[in-house]
Formats: sequence, structure tokens, C-alpha cells
Amino acid sequence: MANYHVTIAVRGRQALARSEAERRDIVRNVARVGREGLLAFGLVDDHFHAAVRGEAAGWCAEGLRRALAAHRRDLELKRPHIEPVGSRAYLGWLVRYVILQPRKHGLGASAALWTGSCFQDLVGARMLSGFCLAPLRNELPRLRLQHLFEELGLGSAPLVPAGDRELGRVGPARLAELSAGAYAVGPALNGRAAPVVAARALAVHAARVAGLPISSLTRFLGVGPRAIRELARRAVPPRAVSTLRRRLALEERVLERPQVPANPTSVAVGSR
Repeated sequence: MANYHVTIAVRGRQALARSEAERRDIVRNVARVGREGLLAFGLVDDHFHAAVRGEAAGWCAEGLRRALAAHRRDLELKRPHIEPVGSRAYLGWLVRYVILQPRKHGLGASAALWTGSCFQDLVGARMLSGFCLAPLRNELPRLRLQHLFEELGLGSAPLVPAGDRELGRVGPARLAELSAGAYAVGPALNGRAAPVVAARALAVHAARVAGLPISSLTRFLGVGPRAIRELARRAVPPRAVSTLRRRLALEERVLERPQVPANPTSVAVGSR
């Protein structure tokens, strides 16, 4: 199947996302629109890169442009630039390129934890509805996640999900942050949108598993004691629990290891 590199830029070089909450909203919308056609993506200040597959690349690219524009109607987005990806080597390079965008543009954030890229989704540390690893694996059958960690200077060891003891040590405030990050919703967990409610329920579940009183979450989830009890009765998908555990493990690895700049001339995983 044909693959393409899509670039969408803002006229005037204004930022696509003005806050962390807005950036998370954008990537959720991008994933919802791109679905199986979206192989990888990276959002930085004033532009967006994506690897897409399928002959309807133009349609997909325009859908992505509309998804970006929906959040910033005050911005003028340029027409998508679409370039064919002629080989697995190019696609492998492109995956690495979009993941390393925060480093390339000096955004002062760990590329592994930058919420504008798909890295967290590829390693199971975030869930974006509509986006998954399978299409990329189909295009790059030699893709290995440990190679992605190496690209970011985080070693090659498998990401071992955090256990109950580790969850208990982080406390309620960080459990709320981890749950919001797992569902890519704003850190403040405002509102009653389905992903926000799901993130709150995940935090309550994690607190119970870790042996923390669920009442300790009240101030961090922005709800009262009654709502906490209702959240405790909600079913939480096993995948969500696994994602939260992997997210904590990823954050801890980033804190433990110094980031080693990748060789800009190297070829990404799965390129042969």
C-alpha cells in the first residue's frame, strides 16, 4: 500500500496549540480523523507532520487539516504538502523524524513525553481513540519498540509496567496526572466529556489497587465525595490500567536516564 508524508503548516508561524490541554485535544481529534490511515504523527509549534497510508492520501490530509483547524479557527493553515514515501527506508526515517521533532525544534521537553507526537501511543503509554500500532507494524514488519527507545537515548530494555507498589508511592496527585495523560485529556480534568470521566475512573481504580484512600483524590479530580464513590463503581478497561502502568514506567525511565542525542544521519528502525 502506498504511503505519504503529509506536512501542514500555519501561515505566520503562530502556534497550533497554546497550552498543554489544547495540544492534547488536538492529538485526540487528529487520531479520531486519521484512524487506520494514520501511521505516525508529530505536532510542534507551527506545523504538523504525519505519515499516512492509502491511495486517498489527499482526502486524509485534508481531514487532518480540518481537525487541526477546528481547534484554532483564528489561524490560517496552508494547504497540506503531500510527498510520496517510496520505500520502507524512507518510512522508517519518517517515523524517527516525527518522534524527534521536539528535539529538532528545541522545545525543551523530553521527546519521549512530548504529547504532540505518537511515541507514547506506540509504546502503550497513552490511548488515542482511532490510533493504534498495528498499521505501522504492517508497513514496517521489522519495527521493534526497543529501537524506538534507543532513538531517544532511553536504552533498549523492554518497558516493564509499574506494579501496585510503584502506584502507591506516587500518591493521588500524580495518579490523577497519569490518568489524564493516559487518555490525552487536559491535566486539570475539567468537564464531563467521556474521556475525562474515563480518566477520573481510572485514577480511582488505580488508587484502590495501590491501597490509597479514594477520598484522597477528591481535590485532584475536581469532584466531590459522592462522585468519587460513583466513579469507583465504574468498570475500567484492562487496557486502560495497563496504559497507566506503562505511562508511569515511561516517565520514571525518562527521569532516570540522561537523554543522548540521536545520530541525525542514522536510519530509523524497520527501514530495511
